[in-house]
Amino acid sequence: MKRPPEQRVKWKWLWQIFGVLVGGMLAIQAALNGRLGGLLQAPIHAALISFFIGTIMLFLVAVFQGTLKNIRLVVQQKTPWWVWIGGFFGAAYIFLNAYLVPQIGTGTVVVLVLLGQIISSLNIDQFGLLGSMKSSISVAKIAGLIIMIAGVGLIEVM
Repeated sequence: MKRPPEQRVKWKWLWQIFGVLVGGMLAIQAALNGRLGGLLQAPIHAALISFFIGTIMLFLVAVFQGTLKNIRLVVQQKTPWWVWIGGFFGAAYIFLNAYLVPQIGTGTVVVLVLLGQIISSLNIDQFGLLGSMKSSISVAKIAGLIIMIAGVGLIEVM
């Protein structure tokens, strides 16, 4: 159920804080998977373990919510093939984090990943790709991207 626009704006700050916390989880996940990949001497195994545990957790939540039937309903619809390949990108993300963190460090990986996320998300929004809402790239967004690139450079130099 969608909330009315006035309620979404009212609680926007709460969702933004939640977004920051989720970003922190990605940094923790990168560090944990990088360490596990180093211990196992196989980043692919760290990614496999991460996905296995994540799959169990998500399955249990879906069972508890009673929403597994929704998968069947979507499969029965004429759904574009590309909506099903998000797991490929998730697996690549987890594996590459587990590989890169021991090579260049958690901070650098997270900042570079964030930069890639911003560049990709700006393009997805600009062109309304993958069924997303269109949102034009503004001067402020470009300025933020430039500042971000400068930040990556500073982190690398320091």
